[in-house]
Amino acid sequence: MNTVRGQIQIKPLRDLELFAGCTNAQLRQIRSLTTLLQLTDGTALTREGQNPRQLMIIGGGKARLTRMTDNGIAQVADLGTGSFLGAVELLSGTPFTTTATALTDLAVYVSTVSEFRSILEIAPSVERKIWQMVERSVWETMDDAITQPSGLRHDGIHVAA
Repeated sequence: MNTVRGQIQIKPLRDLELFAGCTNAQLRQIRSLTTLLQLTDGTALTREGQNPRQLMIIGGGKARLTRMTDNGIAQVADLGTGSFLGAVELLSGTPFTTTATALTDLAVYVSTVSEFRSILEIAPSVERKIWQMVERSVWETMDDAITQPSGLRHDGIHVAA
């Protein structure tokens, strides 16, 4: 695992949907509150039932969400660039309901709980976007449930809820 802090460029952050509406000044502050991790495929990002310790935003690569069921491990969703993990759980104080594992090598932007709270203070638009993305994900899930007789295929496009 490689760690980069302080050398993060503003443009890759701006390209992420979560930070797209932020000003340059906000992005500079967010950059100082974010660490870029380079992870190898197979690395666990979250574990079902654990409490989150950080916000994670996928900057590049793919991860898979899985959940334990009575029939074993079920695939929930595949996540890519711009997807985030931990935001809803940190805001609501709940544990992860899925496990996220890197399918490819990943670039992941990470912020601790206190850094995440500072980001929300610096850029209130980030929290609004989190909830908008969650709402959109819920509606997509409902659409899938209606169109797929087998039931829900996943519980989120952007958020490991």
